[in-house]
Amino acid sequence: MAAQDVAVDVIVDPEIRRRGIFEAPVYAAKVAMTGTFSRPAAALFSPGVESIGWQETRLSVGLRDLNGVASQPLMNWDAQPLDVEPGTGEVPAPSLSARVPRLGAAPADRTMAFDVRLAIHGGRTLMLAPLAKTSRVMMKSAWPSPS
Repeated sequence: MAAQDVAVDVIVDPEIRRRGIFEAPVYAAKVAMTGTFSRPAAALFSPGVESIGWQETRLSVGLRDLNGVASQPLMNWDAQPLDVEPGTGEVPAPSLSARVPRLGAAPADRTMAFDVRLAIHGGRTLMLAPLAKTSRVMMKSAWPSPS
């Protein structure tokens, strides 16, 4: 299930690395994500669903390459720190994820907040996919042009 809303703030520090006659654009980025998630009522699922595995619910962030993660990511759910693990998760890429505690005990339609902090390194491109119902992205960089 996707988040209700997500706000992503990214600060990118670009650099051109040179080796001989070759140049390669690289970056270090600090990513801060905040958002909310509402646990849906059981009535919203198909009639044939007998049980919902809330205890298996994970907060996941997909990344193209986990080697670009520069430091230990931080994830919080309802202001509680989560244990972040690498894994494939349910997103269509390698991911960082954490088990969400006590989601099954939460009343249906209760809104819960989450936040994620990442420091990543990469080259050439930095892409974000707006997968929440409502997404806001703010990106800042000293790069002279967006292309």
